[in-house]
Amino acid sequence: MKFPLFVYLTIIILTLLACDKNENTPEEDPIKLTPLEDVAQNKANIPTWIEKEDMLSRNGEKMGYGVILNPKSNNVLFFLDGGGACFNAFTCANNRDSFSEEDFIKKDVQGMLLKLTTA
Repeated sequence: MKFPLFVYLTIIILTLLACDKNENTPEEDPIKLTPLEDVAQNKANIPTWIEKEDMLSRNGEKMGYGVILNPKSNNVLFFLDGGGACFNAFTCANNRDSFSEEDFIKKDVQGMLLKLTTA
């Protein structure tokens, strides 16, 4: 038995209307800022430590990185503190095995990083 075309179209339209996606869709979560976006919007020119769960120091402690974001600048400064190479017992014993938020803040207390980023 052949159905007329309008019967097929009616069935398709009714099916689509019955499956309204807006009825059962949960509300979307607000957009979450990345750690750097959060710092840029809420902590401009303030030394801030961002901990990374998947980043570990040589001694197994959690690590991260320090940032000072200046919204008036288009430049980026990467400060890489010297040391950290570990080739043998001597080189491993004579350098630190981690870099923490405290280390970052101590560097900034000296003022050198903040002066470089806000100049």
